[in-house]
Amino acid sequence: MCLLLVTHFVKEFNTHEKRSVEVLPEAMIALIAYEWPRSVSELENVIRRSATLCDNDIVSLGGLPLKVQAVVPLKASSDLSYQGHSLKIYLREREKEYIQRVLEVAGGDKEKAADMLGFSLATFYRKCDW
Repeated sequence: MCLLLVTHFVKEFNTHEKRSVEVLPEAMIALIAYEWPRSVSELENVIRRSATLCDNDIVSLGGLPLKVQAVVPLKASSDLSYQGHSLKIYLREREKEYIQRVLEVAGGDKEKAADMLGFSLATFYRKCDW
């Protein structure tokens, strides 16, 4: 979705509601990257809802619907619990967290989650051996 549309809807909201809502960069990336299946009006509705409910006039990634949040990869954990472990183990743990997040977005539907991840259902089950 075009950056101009997101910016337009935020500006329109601010004018109409007499507020000065801002969208954090990570939230802006998610709004632009998400494929809006129900057209531009869905984007407008998400912006209005997120802007209405945001704290301190700042829309963060966490203030967006989970399906929109899911397009932004999880940040690497800043804790040091993986210190001394191999990169393979660390990446496997991050992959599990991401798969779990996508599964939540898919409402627990494993087939839908596998599709969202670009996996076959068999690969999804193999990766979810936890």
